[in-house]
Amino acid sequence: MYDVVALGELLVDFIQYGSSANGNPLFEANPGGALYPLILT
Repeated sequence: MYDVVALGELLVDFIQYGSSANGNPLFEANPGGALYPLILT
């Protein structure tokens, strides 16, 4: 039997997709990739 440990970071990218009625920028949250994925068996 194997023991598996997985470590990583969840990143969320905020992409500007428009402006509000007041001229403020609006952002959309998009999932990004993990910077340091690590799997130990």
